Amino acid sequence: MKTSVAEREHDDRVSPRRLSLIDPFDLVGLRKTPGAFLAGMYEELGRPGWFLRNTALASSGNVPKSITVRDSLTIIGNLKDNSSTSPYFLDFAVAGVPLYYGGLDLGMRYAPDVYAALSLLVKYASGRPGYHRHRLIREDDRRVLELVPMTDLGAGRSFVVETPLLFLFQMASRHTARPAREAIVEVTHGVPEYIEKLRSVMQCEIRFGAERDAISFPVPFCQKPSITYDADLWRTAKLRCREEVSNRREQEEIARLRTIVTDSLVEHGRVPRLAQTAGELGISSRTLIRRLRSEDTTYQGVVDEILQHQSSVLLSDPNLSIVRVAEELGFPDASGFHRSFRRWFGMTPTQFRQVLATT
Repeated sequence: MKTSVAEREHDDRVSPRRLSLIDPFDLVGLRKTPGAFLAGMYEELGRPGWFLRNTALASSGNVPKSITVRDSLTIIGNLKDNSSTSPYFLDFAVAGVPLYYGGLDLGMRYAPDVYAALSLLVKYASGRPGYHRHRLIREDDRRVLELVPMTDLGAGRSFVVETPLLFLFQMASRHTARPAREAIVEVTHGVPEYIEKLRSVMQCEIRFGAERDAISFPVPFCQKPSITYDADLWRTAKLRCREEVSNRREQEEIARLRTIVTDSLVEHGRVPRLAQTAGELGISSRTLIRRLRSEDTTYQGVVDEILQHQSSVLLSDPNLSIVRVAEELGFPDASGFHRSFRRWFGMTPTQFRQVLATT
């Protein structure tokens, strides 16, 4: 009996390729970001089981020196859901722990004024760690620094948004040697449980449930000469920022690699060989291996990260059989997919779907 077009669209055996479900926007989540900070917190908390839940790191039980943006955000969400004390970023703010390092941190401290510091941030901070793009605009008599999310911020969204805004409030306060009460902070989320402690360290107007995540200052405030300005350190900071951008070009190459692998999965249903990927990048296989090693990973490690994410996306569609998911991801048979999936997530694809059904 012939099937209709509508029936074929719902028949898993004959439906078109489903990897179109992949959201290219989420490729940001595959970028690498330093893991030392979270690794330190993991040890400080006694390596709790919940810390790495729902990450690609769960099976190893360790936090390497570089991790994906997605895993970093997932861990922050886990911290938010399981912390019994005040948010870690508030304690760090009180202790004076910097948000940025290298040239950017130096420049934010010793810029000639707040506007120069914000401009430096916009130019160099969007790749650190890659959660947000920074947009600096003028609205009437105020300068506004807006945080535009570059990926899904997950359960820890409020932490991820409030952390840089608090840092910017403190930066402005240092430049004037007093709390920058002229600041206005806007966040899209609601009032958190820790609001009193947040207000104690961010001593300015905070607007919850706003249409954007941003901090703004009066134009005259931004132009006021900074009491911490140091011309030599400011020049050094800008030079270091440029050097660090040059070093990050190799990281952008790794991001292009992830795009090439994902595109091959979407278009051809297979993972390209290392030599083919290196050719598309315009470099030799040896150079690609060396650059991956400098990022504390391997070609297979990058492929596994992508397959982990795409498998979780496809398994969230109940209309796709596990056999079909395996085919979409380029596995020759379902048993190979089962073995890899168990290694990645510590459970079978069926168990993963059962977990999804209960959440």
